[in-house]
Amino acid sequence: MQATAPKPQIKTKDRIRDFGEVFTNEREVNAMLDLLPPAILADISATYLEPAAGDGNFLVAILQRKLDLIPASSSHTERQILQALCAIYGVELLRDNLRAARRRVLQVACSFYIKRLGAPRLSFLRKMVAIIRANLLQGDFLSDDLRFCFYTLGESHIDITIKPISTLLDPSSLVADSTSLDLRYDELPTLPTHLATLTRKNKRAKSAKKPIISRAKPPRPKAPEVRSLFGDSL
Repeated sequence: MQATAPKPQIKTKDRIRDFGEVFTNEREVNAMLDLLPPAILADISATYLEPAAGDGNFLVAILQRKLDLIPASSSHTERQILQALCAIYGVELLRDNLRAARRRVLQVACSFYIKRLGAPRLSFLRKMVAIIRANLLQGDFLSDDLRFCFYTLGESHIDITIKPISTLLDPSSLVADSTSLDLRYDELPTLPTHLATLTRKNKRAKSAKKPIISRAKPPRPKAPEVRSLFGDSL
């Protein structure tokens, strides 16, 4: 059997010059993840944040490891897939990389679902897409006041707390600058709309905040047009 060629680590020299973009090989990704404590690797709800997500090399490897923790005999496979997706976060500067990362994460989740349960229902696909869109964001991790969702999964409801990324560096601001939502699982696909509303409400506050680190941002190139089952929803 012919070995699969390794994925290129660079796209263009211009992107290296302008953005410092160099992708991590799968071998190095897994070697780094293997250094984590076994207790973390064995916890499907352990939270991961990738501040320079690229096109998702770390994200898909982490998700695959989480999904591999789900027993074949599990009677809560759908819930555990959502639990795994809810625990993975990423920030990426370039739009084309972000779209690729979101699609790759969705593909891993769908492949696992098909292997275990057959073709996923459209309603469940929409739930996965909503979580991926909320958790993988475009921006500059060092200077943008991004907002993430933190999830508590109940029997029929999912409690969501939206917190600014700045709370990771300043926990004292957590109580004063967070918003909670309580959604039924069948309402989960409406999450991006809720986030857009919250973003508009906080636009004035966000513009008044100083960035954590002030530095000039490189121009963001337009992503190539990509179409899929969800159109531009990802």
